[in-house]
Amino acid sequence: MPQPITGVLFDLDGTLLDTAPDMALAANKVLANHGIPPLREHQIQANTSFGAKGLLEAGFDGIPDHLDFPQLRQAFLDYYQENICINTRFYQGIETLLLTLEQHNVPWGIMTNKPAFLTDLLLPFFPLLLKAKAIVCGDTLPLAKPHPEPLLYASELIAIPHHQCAYIGT
Repeated sequence: MPQPITGVLFDLDGTLLDTAPDMALAANKVLANHGIPPLREHQIQANTSFGAKGLLEAGFDGIPDHLDFPQLRQAFLDYYQENICINTRFYQGIETLLLTLEQHNVPWGIMTNKPAFLTDLLLPFFPLLLKAKAIVCGDTLPLAKPHPEPLLYASELIAIPHHQCAYIGT
């Protein structure tokens, strides 16, 4: 017999928040430093969920052998860290959804692959997100999504059995 859903876990980027504009700004800064034109909208939408790697690979059409990807990624992270919330916004209806969960005492949390240092910088811009019963980042555990361990851990933190949690996101 199916178990009722009594808790909800959300992805952050692309689910609760539209972070694509600010991530694209960071990628475009790195690309511009190498004389590469900015990403086009379809490249941004198709690659933001793959983070720095996806955006930079799209812009460079693959990372050229003569460039060091860890250095490119660090440049992306440095710029993104300094400009974490210029154009990032809640998706339409998310605030209402979270407030409704709160009103009905449904525990909810965030499970993201975004590193903790960036998550910790971003969330204070959205105080409602700080009400999450759990915030599990990409570097909280040794394994990250798509491995199930972070989701199992997040369900423990919100005190809901994993088989009674819904996960919304990618």
